[in-house]
Amino acid sequence: MTRFRTTTIWVLALCLALSWTGCRKKTPEDLLEEGRIAHQNSDFMGATVKYRRVIELAPDTPEADRARFLLADLLLKNQDSRGAYDLLRVVSKRNGLASDLGQIAFVRSMLILENAKQFDEAIGELLATSSTLVVAQSPEEAAKILAEKPGAQVASPEFATRLALMLGEMYRSAGDEAKAVAQFESIRDTCADESVAIQAMDHLVGKLVNDRKVEEAIAIYSGYLENRPESEMKPMIMYGIGYFYNLMSREDTDETAKEAHRKAALEALNESLRLFEEKIEAEVDEDKKADAVMQKAIVYQELRDSEKAEALLQKHIASVASPSARSKMMLFLAQNVCFERGDYDKALELCRQIATEYPDSSIAVQAHDTIALIDQTKRMEAERKAAEEATTTSLESSEGLSTSAETAATSQTARAVEDEN
Repeated sequence: MTRFRTTTIWVLALCLALSWTGCRKKTPEDLLEEGRIAHQNSDFMGATVKYRRVIELAPDTPEADRARFLLADLLLKNQDSRGAYDLLRVVSKRNGLASDLGQIAFVRSMLILENAKQFDEAIGELLATSSTLVVAQSPEEAAKILAEKPGAQVASPEFATRLALMLGEMYRSAGDEAKAVAQFESIRDTCADESVAIQAMDHLVGKLVNDRKVEEAIAIYSGYLENRPESEMKPMIMYGIGYFYNLMSREDTDETAKEAHRKAALEALNESLRLFEEKIEAEVDEDKKADAVMQKAIVYQELRDSEKAEALLQKHIASVASPSARSKMMLFLAQNVCFERGDYDKALELCRQIATEYPDSSIAVQAHDTIALIDQTKRMEAERKAAEEATTTSLESSEGLSTSAETAATSQTARAVEDEN
């Protein structure tokens, strides 16, 4: 009897537990996670239902903002760009431009307008946001500003300059090149962060090169160095000048002009090499040193000297201790030197070495992708070679048959002549 009662109690307890679990209301966190899983499994309808349920149950929570952000992605897949835009603007406004989620949502909403060719609306949003933006130098300063002025548009200096660049890009997409140029020139001339100034200048230069106005592009680079002679970017700018002179020499039809441009290219590229060497020698941080080494290797590549590029990289690969510095130079050597000159075996060897020595790194993933690309390239080249050989053999056979036929016809004609005689 006692055993029976004990068993009954356990069964009842289990039933009650199962009943409670089954009846428990799902939280917004539960629904959001279920939506994510459905999203990952390409069950877009199921994910949409879960995300909308999160927003309905808890509209003012971080979970609802994550649901809105993810739902916007699904709406874009379903060609509902306006619905996606509206959701992203809600996320951006609720989280503010001081947060990563708010920044990403704002940028994506602008890209939606650009893709929909709604340039006036995008430009209006960017101008309005930029005009009210309060720049905070740190998260602590941003929090202080928001405490004093709730609802203020606060952002980091980096995001403020990103908006300025985006406005220039939007002017260009809208076809207003004059305003685009003015915007990029303003950023180049006034921005204290030189990396951003260079981005703005590259927008100016890129358009000129696309329009085949290479001399004007060179003039912009040269003018920048005149205004900032101690620029940290001088080695790379000199490389750009040399690259553009080489580009001009390849298109020159006049031999005098071709030779002058080749000479100017060589001078600029050699100066770039010298400056990069100074930078490499002075740099203490191994990852930054590796970046300078790879940039110098690019200059050697432009000089058509892949052997020096390889020697430079191998020297520093052997001397650095940092795994990230070493692995990225190895990958650069594989992709940009060995693969480019058709030395697939050496490129494969380097990529396999990276995958073995640094199996859990992001560089290893790139190495595996490069291995797949090399295998595909080798296979395509083998197929092309086989097709060319088959064509050659076929032509030779056809020529042989034609020659045989001609010989037979000549012999037959000769016999006919002899018979007549």
